[in-house]
Parts: sequence; C-alpha cells; structure tokens
Amino acid sequence: MDPSGVTPPIPARIHLLIDNSLLRGAVARVLQKTSDLLVVGQSRRFEATRETLLQSKCEVLVLDVFDPNWLSQCFDDTHRTHSDPRVLLISMIDDPQLFLAAVRCGVSGYLLSDASASEFIASVRALSRGQAHCPASLCLKLFEVVAQTASQIPDLCARTQLTCRQQNLVALLGKGMTNKEIASQLHLSEFTVKNHVRRIMRRLRASSRHEVVEKFIIPADVLGMGAPS
Repeated sequence: MDPSGVTPPIPARIHLLIDNSLLRGAVARVLQKTSDLLVVGQSRRFEATRETLLQSKCEVLVLDVFDPNWLSQCFDDTHRTHSDPRVLLISMIDDPQLFLAAVRCGVSGYLLSDASASEFIASVRALSRGQAHCPASLCLKLFEVVAQTASQIPDLCARTQLTCRQQNLVALLGKGMTNKEIASQLHLSEFTVKNHVRRIMRRLRASSRHEVVEKFIIPADVLGMGAPS
C-alpha cells in the first residue's frame, strides 16, 4: 500500500514468446517501464509448452511469429480454458490475409513491427482487459469481411415471423422430410402440414420449400463453426 492508503492495482502478467532476441529485449525494456504490466517469462517459441505458459499464469502472450500449427496445439478449442492467455502477434509485414488468418486462429491483438512503444503498451493493456486490438487499417478489413459475409446470412428476422410450431416444421423441412413424415412427427394431418407450409412460404416470401429453409436456417460455416479457410 502506498502512503496515500490506496492499494495499487495488481499488474497484468505478460509472457514474451519472441524468437528474435533483439526484439524480445526491446519489448522487455519497454514493459519494465510500466507499473501495471509485469513480465513473468521470456523465451523463444519452441522452448515453451502449453503447460509452462499456464504455470506462468500469464494473461497476455506476445508472439513475433505466426505459426498456426503451434497455436492450434497450444490453444485449440478442445483445450482452451478461461485461464488461457490472450495472444498478441507482432508481424513484420502489413498483410490483411495474414491478419485474418491470425484472427481465425484466436489471436486477439495484432501489431506491425514499426508500431511505437505507446501503441504496443496500449495493445497489451487492451488484451489484459479482455479487449482486442489491431491497426485501424486492418480493423477496416475486418468490417469489409463482415460486410461481404452478411450477404450470405439468411434473414435473421425470419425466426421472429414464425410461430413455435412453424419453426419446428421448418426445422424438419431442413432435414429433407416430406409432408407425410412431418405430419407423423408433429402428430398433425398431412393437410394441416400443407397449409402450414403455404403460410410459411407466404410469410417469408419464399417461392419454394428449399428457399424457406435457406431463409430460416443459418449454415454452420457462416457462423464461424466450420473449418477456417
């Protein structure tokens, strides 16, 4: 506790996993000048394992090499936990495709090697607070990708336009079931199912059963659950 009686905040724990020794030393010196950031480990990438990183209890991991295989081995979805550090990548090249690939692999922060010391500190602090950080030009690239993807996403309002019974019926349509099969599944008459399908098509302004499914059911790859390209 300082003389004012205020307990200083606990510094965020940073691990430097940087292969370039000159860069690693420079980054360490920058961090040593801040009271709210603490370097708890320094090593090259191949010298660290998931276990050693977790043992260091680091909150932010700083990398200078993008290695999708290494990232997937250490922080894939099947092993990821709430205690895993957020990853900041310092890249040598301004490549939007590399940036997007890094984001897909779980990188939360992205800086170019010519970033200033203040930009680096701001990025580390953002990640330690659970935020993301990247250069403005690359942030724009993210918006462009989202805008391009939006045209592939079905009308999300379609779900709110249908009753629960109709939503269940559309889910069965998505499985390729016939009216007779749906009628048996929902304990309805086939005539009732046909009427429901007609009403759903009118409400969604769809010209076919296939278009109903396209408007209502969101593909897994659009939601980001498929394998990254």
